[in-house]
Amino acid sequence: MTTEVANRVQLAAGHWKPRFVANGIDANDFDRVLASTTEWRDWAPNWRRVGDEHRAIADEAEGSGHVVTATDAYQRAAWCYHLGKFLWFEDRALHDDLRERTVATYARAMPRLDPPGRRIEAPFEGAQVHYFPVRGYTDVVTIRRIVSG
Repeated sequence: MTTEVANRVQLAAGHWKPRFVANGIDANDFDRVLASTTEWRDWAPNWRRVGDEHRAIADEAEGSGHVVTATDAYQRAAWCYHLGKFLWFEDRALHDDLRERTVATYARAMPRLDPPGRRIEAPFEGAQVHYFPVRGYTDVVTIRRIVSG
């Protein structure tokens, strides 16, 4: 592995771990992906694998009527897919796939959140920007935005 590639993986870990753990990524998942990522090109595939694990847990829980477990697992899966594509552009097809998985999986969780979330699409400079407004505990609306990249 080149120094540049090693630095890229370590920079991602150093800069992003606190942000993503604070927003719902399990620290153990982050450490597991980091341990298995020796090349930058493996960053997104490794996050897709972990996201797929959470998605499978969510689908099984949903099928068994365990709504809270399913909702939590859908959120974790969506965050894994998002982190996999975040500032990673080694493979356009995989990046696009992870973007679609992020949006579709988060959409599975939103109606079951407490309070429920909803997706809003807004036109912006010839494209669609996706927003996920979430009402917070203080009755102030917070907007979470996922911009297709």
